[in-house]
Order: sequence, then structure tokens, then C-alpha cells
Amino acid sequence: MLRRSILMLVALAPFLLAMGGGGGGPVSETIPRPKESFSAELLDKQGVATRVSFLACGGKTFFPLDRGEGTLMVPFSKVRRLTVGAEEGGRVAATVEVEGGKTLEGTLPRTLLCTGETEFGNYQVEARGLRWIAFGP
Repeated sequence: MLRRSILMLVALAPFLLAMGGGGGGPVSETIPRPKESFSAELLDKQGVATRVSFLACGGKTFFPLDRGEGTLMVPFSKVRRLTVGAEEGGRVAATVEVEGGKTLEGTLPRTLLCTGETEFGNYQVEARGLRWIAFGP
């Protein structure tokens, strides 16, 4: 009986190990690529400017701007500039300048990951590391 159990365990070992996943697979070096390409210049807290195409934040093409008790999903197509302010807890203050010169105040998750493509490779930065994002060619 014991021998039969051991043989069964040995026969099933590859299957059982594959089920666990264990995170041993390859790590992806790709970034989310939205269907529409938004070009922008991003300036980080250290003063380094980077121009990107196919900008996405959190894998999306809108900013999830918390205002009061709600969240306004501001599409990149309406944004001229996003300015990032002080960090408070898990959020950063944000001012969004939209078409027509109007501004929206709110907060963003400080770890909101913004990604894009440059002529040299992929780029990524968290919202807490930014000063601003300016949209346009």
C-alpha cells in the first residue's frame, strides 16, 4: 500500500508542481499599450523631462481624479496638463487643466503607474515621482 502511494505521488508530481505556479515564470518587460496613442512630456521630481507616445496611467487613458466623495474619470483627450502636488497618505494632490482653460482639483493614487514608449525604450513613473504631464505633439 505504501509503495503504491509513493508511486502515485511520483507520477503526479509534475502535474502538482505545475498547478502551484510559484511565480517562476518569465517576467514581462512590456507595458500596457492603449489603442489610441497620446503623446506627452513628463517632468519628474528631479527635473528630468521625458517625451512619450502611447501614454497610459494605470493601463488606462484617463486620470481617476478623486473629488469629494466621487471619482471623475478625466479622459486624456480633454487634458492639456496635469500638475502633481504634495503627497498626503496614499494620495497626491492633482490639478488637471482641461480644454478651455478650466481646471479640476482632486487627488490621484500616489502609486498610479504612468507608462509610455520613447525612442529609446519603455518608460514608467509613479504619480508621486511626477511634477507634471503636458499633452501634445
